[in-house]
Amino acid sequence: MNSTPNLQPVGIDKKQVTWVAITMIGVLLIALILPLAFIIQDSGDVEVKSKKSLKIAQKEPVKDAKTGDEPIGKVETLKVKRPNFKAPKTPSLPGDSNDTFGLSFDPVGETETVEVKKVIDGDTLLLGDGRKLRLLGIQAPGGSSVEAKSATAQLKRRVEGKSVTLSFDEKKSDRYKRVLAYVFYDGVFINGWMVGNGYGYHSEWKPNTRHTELLVTLQGTARAKKRGFWALEKDVEDHYLSYQRSRYFHRPKCKRVAKAKSTPDKLRNRDEAFEKSLIPCNDCNP
Repeated sequence: MNSTPNLQPVGIDKKQVTWVAITMIGVLLIALILPLAFIIQDSGDVEVKSKKSLKIAQKEPVKDAKTGDEPIGKVETLKVKRPNFKAPKTPSLPGDSNDTFGLSFDPVGETETVEVKKVIDGDTLLLGDGRKLRLLGIQAPGGSSVEAKSATAQLKRRVEGKSVTLSFDEKKSDRYKRVLAYVFYDGVFINGWMVGNGYGYHSEWKPNTRHTELLVTLQGTARAKKRGFWALEKDVEDHYLSYQRSRYFHRPKCKRVAKAKSTPDKLRNRDEAFEKSLIPCNDCNP
């Protein structure tokens, strides 16, 4: 008798089918998303670099291989943050002036034409041949005050890098081996221009007194018209002090007065000091 095998249907596990389907969908999603991730990362790198203000001005455009002129593709310009910069201003004074008031005249006596290499301060020049020159008959404010900076800036405007004419008086040099002279540029008497516009004080340099009377007059005019540093307000003392063989005057509590060994002369006011051709001390600035 023949026997037929008993075949029964094999049961399908639904959980296994579900996991297989989820796995296949996950693989497909990864295959689609992964290339996009690389593209986003590349663009993100450029964006981050631009935010950090690196030296990226723009992406290099892709040029046409045939003509080399026409860019193809997308060209992106990135903004680079620039530091704020303000040009330094020339020091100025309330009474700044640029008047020549009849100071155009020919130099007299022995003369020499030289080039001004550099303006050292408001009364000292470095010449092209290496010599230092001290302007006769004037004393510019010293130190780091606005008066000193303004005097130096104004003298630079007039003569630095230019050819000037020197006019000599009785004594042609001092103990520091500096040339002593009156300076003329473009026919203008520069020593007088500095005093007359309030950028230098008159200071007598005996025996070099050829232009003393003119410089005294120019200083009086500058004071009366409040030109240059004469426009600045000063704290007034009830008296001032000076010393023999010194061209400066001081406030009573000046540190130089405290260190002095000789007895000072008493001055009633600033007017008396300037009438004697004295110069304000650079330390106490009377």
